[in-house]
Amino acid sequence: MADVRSVSLTTTEIEAFLGDGGTGVLSLARGDVPYSFPVSYGFATDDGEFYLRLGYDDDSTKAEYVDEPCPAQLVVYEERAADDGSIDIKSVVVSGELVRIPKDELTPTDVERLGKARTPEFEVWEQAKEDIEFTVNKLVPDSVTGRRNVSE
Repeated sequence: MADVRSVSLTTTEIEAFLGDGGTGVLSLARGDVPYSFPVSYGFATDDGEFYLRLGYDDDSTKAEYVDEPCPAQLVVYEERAADDGSIDIKSVVVSGELVRIPKDELTPTDVERLGKARTPEFEVWEQAKEDIEFTVNKLVPDSVTGRRNVSE
């Protein structure tokens, strides 16, 4: 079995991996207590910003953590079997500030970028969609790092 080590992704590799949208895990914190949840994102390579549509119900834990603007971290990762039987793993970690975009301030560019986020083909809420409040948010990165494994 070959030795495996981790190497950094280049900016070009990170942008190719992120595409113009996908899914990941968004993490927020309140004091010393973290909260993470899956999200879909739209990504703009020209300014490196991520667009998220977040849903809240009346009992939303998420609403307790999203005190915008707030520090946030998005992790996007992929694991797949390689032709040689090994496992290829890539990940990108984005750290920055999560800010809400008020609906009356949305631009056509914001809407286009948000449109790149994958919409689940199933309902993840117990309540009817009419009872869910949705917000449009932007993650403005301070840092973006990526790693992948390589066999030696």
